[in-house]
Amino acid sequence: MTKTLLLHVGPHKTGSTAVQRALTDSRPALQRQGWSYPDIGYSYLGHHEFAAALQPQQRAALAPLVAAMAALPQNIVLSSENFSRVGTEGWARLRDLLAGRYRLRAVYMLRNPLGLLFSSWQEAVKHGSVEQLPDYLLSHIAAPFTSSVLNPDLCLDPLAEVFGREAIEIHSYEKAVAGTGGLVQHFFAEVLGVAPPGELRRYADINKSFDTVAVEVIRLLSRAGLPAVPLMLENAELKALVRDLAASSSGFLRSIPIRLDAFVLGTMERRLLERWQDRLRFACAAPQIHEQRARSFEFLDPSIWLMRRDLAERFARFIAERAAAPQPPR
Repeated sequence: MTKTLLLHVGPHKTGSTAVQRALTDSRPALQRQGWSYPDIGYSYLGHHEFAAALQPQQRAALAPLVAAMAALPQNIVLSSENFSRVGTEGWARLRDLLAGRYRLRAVYMLRNPLGLLFSSWQEAVKHGSVEQLPDYLLSHIAAPFTSSVLNPDLCLDPLAEVFGREAIEIHSYEKAVAGTGGLVQHFFAEVLGVAPPGELRRYADINKSFDTVAVEVIRLLSRAGLPAVPLMLENAELKALVRDLAASSSGFLRSIPIRLDAFVLGTMERRLLERWQDRLRFACAAPQIHEQRARSFEFLDPSIWLMRRDLAERFARFIAERAAAPQPPR
């Protein structure tokens, strides 16, 4: 009997870390139900090294991983949001090495761009970006077809070209999160067809976002070349500054309203439905895919630092002291 290779391809900011944590914790139970979540190409909960081996610069790394995988008796699930960035050449190399031994399924979690844009900006800031929210939004909305946030085709087209569009399964992130047991239960029950793990609540807050004020502080710390997220999580002085800044922020919170029916986002939604409707694994009210049609994106106006000079001076001293001290690797 042909085994199944299930690729959970993310993309980024669709709950992949929570799913990966649950899969890692549930390895013995998964094996009893015919699935392996292997250590092959595995690092930090997911198969990120396997995804890296699919990139052109690491061609030699892929064959040993596939050989090790072939020795496993169970169906296999590999999960990495970095799979969403693999191109046709990488998938073709994997197909050739698999040599027909597996039925491949590629699972893509589709998230409403109204939520995905904001969450992706916050994640970029957490990883060192200093781009302000208005600039980030404009960069994606002005060039939607080249945006990995707005254009699922960048992930789906290479998979369909190599493995066939019938291999692709598109699930709704919002519907999965809203369901009984949330995203993790949906993945176990609806994607793998197995019993979900107990204590689902412990997977709810993995990779949790920061609030609006904290994100602005992180952005400025990164701009100063400091390890922003560790400082935010561990430094009591910085936490006190963020609390004081938040207490003064009400007159400096700005919002950008965006509608999903606006020309660019509406065009991308209709295009997705036209190209991939047969691969959707959830019901939608065509011609609309997503239920939420509008939201406001909130950010902190940097002019608060001009008006609250006391806070600006505290923050400047904090940065100067940390910049003068040896810093751990970022």
